Amino acid sequence: MDATVYVCVNNRGGIDRSCGARGAPALMEALRAEAARRGFDLAVRPVACLGECARGPNLRLAAGRFWHECQAAEAPLLLDAILAEIKVPPPEGGGTGIPTSGS
Repeated sequence: MDATVYVCVNNRGGIDRSCGARGAPALMEALRAEAARRGFDLAVRPVACLGECARGPNLRLAAGRFWHECQAAEAPLLLDAILAEIKVPPPEGGGTGIPTSGS
């Protein structure tokens, strides 16, 4: 599977129900930092809209899975879930858990 995650960074003119206004830029940076910390080559790319503004910030694995209402502080859990989706074995000693949100 592709190790690319798309993070919606749409900012609809300050409307708080848009991913960009609800922390998506920080989420992107946190995911990049967590992947780098673990030595995993994850492409984290911005995307203009994923069509789920009311449930944002949203991210989508290139293979199709969505996560909603994501925050930068959840980057370790989100990365665990992403790695599980693309069938990367957990590190020695196990991961920190998999978030339950998402579809």
